[in-house]
Amino acid sequence: IVYPVTNTKMTVAEAAAIERPEYIVMTFGLNGAVQKVNKGEDYFKRCYLSLIDSVRRSSPETKIILQSAFPVAENMDVSNYSVNLKTLNEYIDTINSWSLELAAEQGLRYLNTSEILKNENGYLAHEYQSGDGHHLSEKAYKKILTYIRTHGYM
Repeated sequence: IVYPVTNTKMTVAEAAAIERPEYIVMTFGLNGAVQKVNKGEDYFKRCYLSLIDSVRRSSPETKIILQSAFPVAENMDVSNYSVNLKTLNEYIDTINSWSLELAAEQGLRYLNTSEILKNENGYLAHEYQSGDGHHLSEKAYKKILTYIRTHGYM
């Protein structure tokens, strides 16, 4: 990441060590979704657990929340992916199910914000995307923040 205070690159764990946040919400991004699914559940969980463990070591008091990856919209250009839109959203759902399992295995909270962003067809709703089919709108982020505040640690 780029740490905003110093504008320097560092790992999430390094930033957590500096900030010692009360909470951290981790969300698996779209980049690499196809590769992670193709490499399998064990590979995905091992990689994610490595990140979780690094944050736990650097900031032991921080409460970690895993958040679902976000769906993509029907207008997203998938020419750089080896799958169609429907399959990509299915892969994202698979990653989310693995994240939910990992959260349960590790005693972490899991927030399924993906479900609040989907339309009736299972795609990212038009009003929640910025126009390219996968980046979120301000309205989406406000909805997600409200969901985190009402479904995270109470």
